[in-house]
Amino acid sequence: GDVLEQEYGTATGKLFLIGFFATSFTSLIGVWHGVSLMFADFLARLRGEREARGDELASGRRERSWAFRAYLLWLTFPPIVLLFQDEPFRLIIIYGVLGAAFMPFLALTLM
Repeated sequence: GDVLEQEYGTATGKLFLIGFFATSFTSLIGVWHGVSLMFADFLARLRGEREARGDELASGRRERSWAFRAYLLWLTFPPIVLLFQDEPFRLIIIYGVLGAAFMPFLALTLM
C-alpha cells in the first residue's frame, strides 16, 4: 500500500488496501463455511443418508448439523491457540497433514 501511495497518490493506496481486505476476508469466510459444509456432507454420505434436495439445502439443514458446527469450531480455535503460542509454522504443518489425510476420502465419497 505504501508503494502505491507514493507512486499514485493516497486514494490509490487506500483503495488497494480496501480491495485487499475485501478479497482476503471473503476467501477466509468462504473456506470457513465451504469446508465445514463439505465435512457435514461427507459424514452424511458415510452414514448413508439420502441426498438432499434443493429445498432442503436452501433451508440450511446441513449448517445446523453437529458435524458442520464441530468442524467450524475445529477451523476456528486450534489456529487461534497456535497463533498465540507463536507457532504459525506448526499450524501450517498440522492443517496440511490433516487436509491431506481427509481430502482423498472426501473425493472418493463424492464421486
